[in-house]
Amino acid sequence: MTQSFSLGNELRAVTATPAPDPTIWAFSDTNDRIFSSSTLNQDEKTDRASPQEWLRRGLGHMQSALVV
Repeated sequence: MTQSFSLGNELRAVTATPAPDPTIWAFSDTNDRIFSSSTLNQDEKTDRASPQEWLRRGLGHMQSALVV
């Protein structure tokens, strides 16, 4: 019983707010870790690039960044 109650709470929490609008965040300057492979501190920007920079780099670089 508690497990289904917990699941109901989880589902309510996940659906409580609307999904973010990609037109707002996708090309935001603060969205600079989409292809980042590290967990750097806020002041370390070694592996970060803006969405505009990734577009400049091109599809091949994006695909390479996603390969695990």
